Amino acid sequence: LVPQTTQALAINFLFYFLDQPTHPTDPQATRIRAEQAAEAVETVLIRIKAGEVIVSEGEIITQADFVLLDHFGLSKRGVNWTGLLGLGVGVSVAVGIFWGAERRFCTPERGRYWLRRRDHLLILLLSTSTPLLVALSVPWTSLPAIGLLVGSFYGSGLGATAVGLLALLLPIGLDIELTHLLASAAGGLVGGAIAGRTRSREELAFLGLGVGLTQGVVHLVGSFILSATAGSVWYAVLAAAALQSLAGLAWSVIALGISPYLEQAFDLITPVRLAELSNPNRPTLKRLAAEAPGTFQHTLFVATLAEAASKELGCNVDLVRDGTLYHDIG
Repeated sequence: LVPQTTQALAINFLFYFLDQPTHPTDPQATRIRAEQAAEAVETVLIRIKAGEVIVSEGEIITQADFVLLDHFGLSKRGVNWTGLLGLGVGVSVAVGIFWGAERRFCTPERGRYWLRRRDHLLILLLSTSTPLLVALSVPWTSLPAIGLLVGSFYGSGLGATAVGLLALLLPIGLDIELTHLLASAAGGLVGGAIAGRTRSREELAFLGLGVGLTQGVVHLVGSFILSATAGSVWYAVLAAAALQSLAGLAWSVIALGISPYLEQAFDLITPVRLAELSNPNRPTLKRLAAEAPGTFQHTLFVATLAEAASKELGCNVDLVRDGTLYHDIG
């Protein structure tokens, strides 16, 4: 009853569930049986005549063929210098583009300044997490988390730039599914483009929902466009898209959870942290209100004026407001 186009998928599902163990395993007995089986294997001798063709061009190379080719030094194993050079050039170009984006978006007019060494180190650590996860065969990349973290730390421009460059570099030298890459990149771009405008942890949490939804929708649409059999197994495609949404949401939760620790470790002043510092329930502001209520009222009035002036001048409103709130405490 299974359609012809989905028989292979149905067979794989069937064998997967039938292959599950039904009895408890005995590691010691398994090791002994494996050793006995290895000792029982007889040495295989193969005679190859001079000039005999081991494998022809276009044929699939079996394990036995590869052993013969490697024995005669014909496997041509070695470093792919062309691919390595191409990867190096690609990474260098990406670094140059990011450096240009930093000079473009991190300006005093935008309320930001050029990145410090510790900032570059943090971005490097976040960026290397993605190819590391792909190399370890983890099914979901960390692009959504990178977009949220870099966007909230250094602005929407750098967040979207980092995700876009990583999405372009990942297929070079790494085996990653195109649909999955597009979905993760879309979620990361949405997170990076909006994270720099958030002013509270709650807004970041709601943004995480949007990231997960975007990732699931893009994966669903991409599966129907790129797969010829997606329509026949729409239920499986829908389930995969739901998992993608949950993965995007999970990465958003991870980013939200580690964000305060990264802010403290790398001494970051983010819009969220500035919004938290302006809360009148902060210990220092509460002490100012209790010990010098007149000064506190004066500070609030000046902060309102400074906030209005900074909006007209295009300055960093949050930084100006916080600086005004704390300027008399010294």
